Amino acid sequence: MTTSGWTPRWRRLRDERGVTVALVCCALLLLVGVGGAWIAPYDPTALLDPLDMRSQPPSWRHPLGTDPYSRDILSRIIAGARVSLGLAVGAIVLATTIGVAVGVGSAFAGGRTDRVVMRLVDVALAVPRVVLLLTVTSVVGTLPLAMLAVLLGATGWFGLSRLVRGEVLALRTQDRFVAARALGVPPLALVRRHVLPDLVPLIAVTATTGLGRVLLLESSLSFLGLGVAPPTASWGSVLLDVSDVVGDSRWLAVGPGLVITITVVAMQRLGDALQSVLDVRLSR
Repeated sequence: MTTSGWTPRWRRLRDERGVTVALVCCALLLLVGVGGAWIAPYDPTALLDPLDMRSQPPSWRHPLGTDPYSRDILSRIIAGARVSLGLAVGAIVLATTIGVAVGVGSAFAGGRTDRVVMRLVDVALAVPRVVLLLTVTSVVGTLPLAMLAVLLGATGWFGLSRLVRGEVLALRTQDRFVAARALGVPPLALVRRHVLPDLVPLIAVTATTGLGRVLLLESSLSFLGLGVAPPTASWGSVLLDVSDVVGDSRWLAVGPGLVITITVVAMQRLGDALQSVLDVRLSR
């Protein structure tokens, strides 16, 4: 799609309700994730005062309070932004790559190969992703960050592969595609020139909405002690750290819970707006 084709779409995107707020939230999160080491007021792993600073309420020195280990919660949320967002982006890149490759390959293969691949994808879709993640992490135990991103990405491509396959099957009936095949254009060139450019809107929408879901999944796993290993900070592990005292100190869960909620809602709103502007049908 040319630059001139994107200009009116960008204007329509800006006019969508709530998109500006969502974009500002995403920009701030990106800034915090990149510059967290310079923004955080304290060392996120430092025990400030294990005797007198445990589970302290919000104050001028500690706007979100301190956890039961006397660590500054705001600093841990800022540090956790890089970990949580990094895991989500890595998982989405992997899931998108696998989903596009499987969907395109299955559509081009056709016949029995296509049917077998799609039946396997249906079986994978029938298993709730949360159950699959809980099963793997319970058996394997705590995973390094890179392996956790691989696990999140390897379990998140099934739906995208079906969507891509449907789009490719529709593209194969278009005149330009038929003409290119008749002229003997190699399959890889067909994919690069005539398939992937038309899949960009679909990939943009699914990747944006998928980021929010992956962030929520990672936070859930870390909150259960099956995600990011301590003392590394992620948004879910920050909630886990205060879970034992949250009954008496409810303010300790407000900060990380609010950050997770705002991020997921912003990603979902941005994805919905992109779906409307780019006219992407996800119900195929």
